[in-house]
Amino acid sequence: DPDTLILPVYMRERKVRQNPSYNYNNVSTVLFGTPLLVPIPRKNTTYEDLYRIMLQKMSRYIQEPDSGDEWYVEEIKNCVKDGVIGDDDMKNDNIDGEAESEEDSQGNDSLMNDNSMSDDDVNCDNRPHRMFTFHLVNSYGSAEIEHIRDDDRPIKFTNRSYLALDWDPKAKEKYYDEKQAEELDVDETVNATPMRKRQVISLKDCIQLFLVKEKLGADDPWYCPRCKKHQQATKKFDLWSLPKILVIHLKRFSYNRYWRDKLDTMVEFPTRDLDMSEFIINDGHGYATYDLIGVSNHYGGMGGGHYTAYGKSREDGQWYYYDDSSVSPASEDQCVSKAAYVLFYELKGSRCERSEKQTAQANRKSAAATQSSANCTDCDNGTTSSGEDDSMEIN
Repeated sequence: DPDTLILPVYMRERKVRQNPSYNYNNVSTVLFGTPLLVPIPRKNTTYEDLYRIMLQKMSRYIQEPDSGDEWYVEEIKNCVKDGVIGDDDMKNDNIDGEAESEEDSQGNDSLMNDNSMSDDDVNCDNRPHRMFTFHLVNSYGSAEIEHIRDDDRPIKFTNRSYLALDWDPKAKEKYYDEKQAEELDVDETVNATPMRKRQVISLKDCIQLFLVKEKLGADDPWYCPRCKKHQQATKKFDLWSLPKILVIHLKRFSYNRYWRDKLDTMVEFPTRDLDMSEFIINDGHGYATYDLIGVSNHYGGMGGGHYTAYGKSREDGQWYYYDDSSVSPASEDQCVSKAAYVLFYELKGSRCERSEKQTAQANRKSAAATQSSANCTDCDNGTTSSGEDDSMEIN
């Protein structure tokens, strides 16, 4: 849904350490609980809206304070006595974990001026008494990037935003049920061990999906030359003309915002008679049936791997397996495996045409050589006596 943003959310607890030597409080945060993925409206989400969404998401294991429950009174007294605790001091947090990566910092720079909190916003008495506050953090939840201002203005998020819920210690102790938060409703199918079905996709299904019309995402707009605006356009690939050698690259590596992975799904592809005519929009294209002549394989994952290949010999028509400097005979059926990465097809009949052309060229060369040899023979036969006479005359 282009109107919805999936927001990663971390739980953190504020820790206040008093330093009597320097007469100030050191505020830090500690991660706890399980991170959440929370869908929120991409636009027009205020602080109050976000707060209510989070309460709803955690309703199974948190309890909202009653209107008359003044759990925060002691905190306000400390705030007045010792100075503001939390918002500005949070900018100097010492947080356990990894430092903010450069990528996360760049992804949230554009939000600083819109969501950040100024010194004028610090007011203990007028601030809503919330159980937790919001901060933009790095992808590990360990380093704070920005404090989000508690007002009625819409909060601006990007696809690279990570949110932290910084819980007040008293609120966490009183209203957050850690035991209930860790409990899960385990369905009976989780412990069952059914026979796993082998997931198989056909090559034609992949080609068909490749040709389906696709709508560009909200973060990948297209500039329309007519209205002079960026729009969520659609794109579509069509096949008009195919070559004699057809190379098909299977998408074996997948990555998005949250994870990267190697795809080992079995793709079944024909070794003979791959008919591509049904995918060609050119009615006058003609014959488009292919035979497999080679396969490039990849073994391994995202961090590294190994390449091998199957190839069909043009000399004897047999299949061979190539692994670095090793070459061994193979069968046609061995070529089809979940390691297949790049497929090489040849237009059916083109190899025969080449063989016929090569044979014709060889015959012409042979005929020319025979003719040349015959001429020489005729010349020798016809001029032997005269040659001898010439040589004799010369002598």
